[in-house]
Amino acid sequence: MTDLGLKSIVHIDVKSMEALNAYLRPARTFPSQGDFINVAEMQEVDRDYPKDLAATFLENVRLSDADKQALEPAAVQLFANVRDSQKRITCTLGKPQNVTEGVHSAMVAVNVPFNCLAPNPPEKIVAFL
Repeated sequence: MTDLGLKSIVHIDVKSMEALNAYLRPARTFPSQGDFINVAEMQEVDRDYPKDLAATFLENVRLSDADKQALEPAAVQLFANVRDSQKRITCTLGKPQNVTEGVHSAMVAVNVPFNCLAPNPPEKIVAFL
């Protein structure tokens, strides 16, 4: 479950999102609740990430509108490379440990330690500016 969650949210992996939805579907209280993750929406957000983040970044720098417009393609590419680096994050999972403190006796809670390492994107923001 932890691995599916990490692959779904960090890597935007469609098969992991679908598997996580299938796993969690029986626990959904109402049929109208839908799936835990809207796969199409997550793919759209992932696709729009570089352009949306570049726009937010450029809104917050003190440059003329002409300079911002000139920098937009480079900013979009920078954030596309950042997102690509995020998708190459590698995670290792530790041994699951049952949690009993503060957990109702009819429920099961598990703590799964994990560690993720992110590669650096090829560009540096300092060089970009």
